[in-house]
Amino acid sequence: MNLDPGDLLIALEGAVAAWAAENHSKVSIAVSRYHALEILAQNVPGARLVVHWGGDEDENDNQYAGITKNVLTVFVAYNRGLGATPGKELVEGRDGGKSLLKMVSEIRAIVRGIEFSNPDDETTNVTPWYRGAVPAQTPSGMNLDAYEMTFWLWAALVTEDEISSDTPASSSSESA
Repeated sequence: MNLDPGDLLIALEGAVAAWAAENHSKVSIAVSRYHALEILAQNVPGARLVVHWGGDEDENDNQYAGITKNVLTVFVAYNRGLGATPGKELVEGRDGGKSLLKMVSEIRAIVRGIEFSNPDDETTNVTPWYRGAVPAQTPSGMNLDAYEMTFWLWAALVTEDEISSDTPASSSSESA
């Protein structure tokens, strides 16, 4: 399966967008982990989802295989404000809304159900491997009202043959 990182993020964002709309939430794409934390720090009422491509790693000893492990991160946050019982709101929610842990559970299920597929090969379907959730923290170690879930997805690198002919490199070589 050959999907570039942009395709992976678009698919990930699209998969959680319906949930976000149903739950009066907002989805954002982060450039980096620190950008994700900046987005989460914004004082937006309700839930906030942030998706991030954390890079890829070569997981193969064969330099010609071109298979990488993509690291995808989804942050789920809920701006609860200063409630009287913040620990209880973690599991019960506020004003009839979902609790933060319920939202984490639902988003985890949605992401695990995504089938990333190559449009040129209908037999190829790959689902993300869930690696865990941890409380999201600032660089100084302060916990936020958020969780950070990590998923791995193995995919083939895009090959030179798959690069669109309208890229600048291809256009200049065709006109020469």
